[in-house]
Amino acid sequence: MALAAAMALALQVPAAMPVHAKARTHVKTIYFSSQHDITNDGKKDRVKVQTKRSGNGVYSFKVYVNGKKTTGALNYNVNYGKCKAKIISVGGKSFLTTRFDATLSGDSGRMYQYKKGKFVTVIDPWNVLNVSDDGFFRTDGHVVQGPDGTAVCVLSIQMGAFSDAFTCKVPYALKNGKVKRMPGPYKVYGSATDNFYMNEIDNYSPDVYADTNWDSDPLFTIPEGETVTFSALDDSLGSLWMKVETLDHEFENNNKEGEYVDSGWLIWPLDSSNELVTDMDESDYSEYY
Repeated sequence: MALAAAMALALQVPAAMPVHAKARTHVKTIYFSSQHDITNDGKKDRVKVQTKRSGNGVYSFKVYVNGKKTTGALNYNVNYGKCKAKIISVGGKSFLTTRFDATLSGDSGRMYQYKKGKFVTVIDPWNVLNVSDDGFFRTDGHVVQGPDGTAVCVLSIQMGAFSDAFTCKVPYALKNGKVKRMPGPYKVYGSATDNFYMNEIDNYSPDVYADTNWDSDPLFTIPEGETVTFSALDDSLGSLWMKVETLDHEFENNNKEGEYVDSGWLIWPLDSSNELVTDMDESDYSEYY
């Protein structure tokens, strides 16, 4: 009798099923506003931005406008530390900006415009300046509210693998209903713009001009080993120019006898597989070479 009861009990216990751990997700509302007209129809909208963080650290963006989930360029996965969102105004119109604070690679973000149920990218830091990926190392950037109804794309750019990044601020304004980049030159900031040694590159002459104009004759040519500093960028004519000043010497102006100059515009080489300048502080990284 006892044996029969034990057998009956065993038949009632289900066999062990194979299981695996389920990846945990964390949904967080990082931004909410009901004070902006993101649809630009004359009425204020409710905008909610959420991030969903999976167990492997990847964030997915979800944006809701007046309770409806939107689609488009903004809803993608990013593997960054912290995510932020904010609505800014450009020329009286509302735009959504995002910013991702990365632990190892600086920060990155874009500006989006709402059109017919989806968000489209209008400012992407990677496409702001005509900067060759061979010539510079970009550590991304983000978009902030600028003065007088403008947006400002704050870029972070490196001149070499071991040189510090400098900042370049590029303003945008609304023109004929579209967001357009305002003309340069664009000032650069930070100690990373100072004290570079000029290197020699085959088939390239570091000629310095009075302005960003190929039609003029160069003022002087920077010799190898001269120390230089940079103060501005300009790519209005398609090529990238940098405002440069020499720190060791002044040079006679090729266009005016007896006049000595130390600054002007230098066109950046298209092929910078060999770096044009070396950061004077790069000696700190000699153990990595």
